[in-house]
Order: sequence, then structure tokens, then C-alpha cells
Amino acid sequence: MQREAWGSSLAANEEPLRYRFKTNPSGILAVDVDGQPMGFVSTMRISSYDYDDPPSWEDLSSDGWCDDHRPHGKIVYCIDLSHTRTAPRGTMDLLMAGVCRHAIAIGAQYVLVGGRMPAYHEYAERYTPDEFIRARRSTGRFVDPEVEIYSRVPGLKAIRVIPNYLADPDSLDYGVLLRWRNPFYRLPGRAVWAKSFRRLSQIEQEHDRWRVTRSRAKERTAKQPDVAEDRPLASSGGDRDRDPL
Repeated sequence: MQREAWGSSLAANEEPLRYRFKTNPSGILAVDVDGQPMGFVSTMRISSYDYDDPPSWEDLSSDGWCDDHRPHGKIVYCIDLSHTRTAPRGTMDLLMAGVCRHAIAIGAQYVLVGGRMPAYHEYAERYTPDEFIRARRSTGRFVDPEVEIYSRVPGLKAIRVIPNYLADPDSLDYGVLLRWRNPFYRLPGRAVWAKSFRRLSQIEQEHDRWRVTRSRAKERTAKQPDVAEDRPLASSGGDRDRDPL
């Protein structure tokens, strides 16, 4: 799975993966379909993060060994997220939702993700890195496919670009730092909120889709010619036009 997702040059080998399992077993989550593993994400906990001078992936993760894992750290940092080529649509969404539920359950304050920008090499002459992580298509989707996937996790926000984050030619070595703030931090009943997170996420996603649909409907209406003068006047007391939304 590592080799499929990252290629032989970036994939972790057996030793650091075993060390991650030994160091932070509850922070490694997987998705399987009919007993077949389709994706996994490994995390570590850290106590602080320098947003002004963000570290590279190698420095923060000790080149994937996670030597600086802090069992009581208030930040869950995603080391890598991998899936097979045959993984069903939504696998990454499930993994990220699982990380957020994990953060709620353990009482972490934030989730941090250092994501790739794999389409940036195609658009580097058109956008600066900061412009690119916010660039959208006419459909409203983000131009970069990985930024688009992360955008589907409610509350996960792209907050800045990290130069020299990872040796990744497709991203021109840039990374995008994404942060999710745990809204249930310091609240009682962490286990209950963690179990409810997936449904809360679905509700927020449905609301976002409705909002986008409504916005597009308004745009289409604004582009139509004004033909109000050709319509018959409504009779007094009759039904008035209603907004179907």
C-alpha cells in the first residue's frame, strides 16, 4: 500500500512501520472492504508546532520513525495516508473522519495534516503556491485533487503552504498545511462525541452541498433575461411565488 501510494522512493519500509505500531498503536487506523485492507493512516502526537517556521516532514517525523511522539501531546499529526489503487471512492474521507474521531476520543485539541499538492507542477506558471491551494474550478471544486479530497472533511482548513516540505516533484516540493480544530475539546463525554462525529460530518457535508446548489441556482437565475413585464399579475389573495429552497 505504501509503494502504491508513494512510489518506491518515498514509501516507508518495514522497520519504521513496525516502530510506529509499537510507539502509537491506537493512532494507526485502517479501512478494509470484505476483509481486504484498502487504506490506512498513521499518526503521532506532538506537544507544539511552529506555524511561523513549519518543519519539513522529515524533521517533524524523524524521517518516518516518529521519535518525537508525545503520548499526551495535544496535537495529532498525520504522518502518512495511503490507499490501494482499487480502494473505493470515499476511502480517504473515512480515514480522515477516523482521525478526527480519534482526536476527539483522546482529548486532543488539533489535527494537523501536511498534504501534497500533486497537480501544482501543471499550474506553476499560472498560480503561486498560495494561490493554488485556494484555486477552484467553475464547478466549485478545488483544482488540486488532493486539496479537494481534504476539503470534504468538515472543519479541515488549508492554512498555509510549506516550502521544501517533502521531496515530491509533482508538488514541486511544496506541502499544504491543513488544520482541524476539535470543537469538543475540554467538553465532557468525549466518547459520545467521537461516535457522533461521522453523522455530524454527513450533516455538514449535506448542508455544504445544498449551499453550493443554491448558490449555482441563484447564478443561473441572475444570468436569465428579465421577463417580468411579460408575466400576468398575480391575483390578490392567490398563492405567491415561493423559494423552493
